[in-house]
Amino acid sequence: MDGSAPDRRAPTPTIRLAGRGRGPGAVVALVAIFLAMAWIKPWPTAAPAAPRVPAGPTARPAQPTADPLSSLRYHCQEPSGWRVYARERWGGRELRSWRTMDPAWVASGPLDPAIPVAPLGAAISELGYCSPWRTSARPPEDATVTAWRLTLASVSAGWRATPVELRATAPAPAT
Repeated sequence: MDGSAPDRRAPTPTIRLAGRGRGPGAVVALVAIFLAMAWIKPWPTAAPAAPRVPAGPTARPAQPTADPLSSLRYHCQEPSGWRVYARERWGGRELRSWRTMDPAWVASGPLDPAIPVAPLGAAISELGYCSPWRTSARPPEDATVTAWRLTLASVSAGWRATPVELRATAPAPAT
């Protein structure tokens, strides 16, 4: 050999890159000392407590009352105002919709042009209205609701109004 190649017979030097520290052993020793001291330390014994007798009548905290408008809020959401509420089937799914309306305070009949018209889909499972519930625009307690289906009888005869039978389902109690 020419002498430039390393000698393979010489031992390879071993270098320690990292060693096991004393950290885990120290933590175990500290925990063992703490447990031994807790075991040996004399703990005071508690004397039996005397029964407590109330000095007088105790007041119960007031129970929260149910929100009488919770059902109305569920269906009408915020902000309160005049809207037509509908639960309809559309595209194979059920959806809730709200359409903002300004009510007609006086009308001569269901075909009066002053009454706003809310176009709705064909598959309606629930129909209702949302009104203000905190302001002076709140409807009176004895208010009634009437709905009509408007259909075009013919171009010459015009629109025909057919009453829709309504059955109250919500909110409970009715508002």
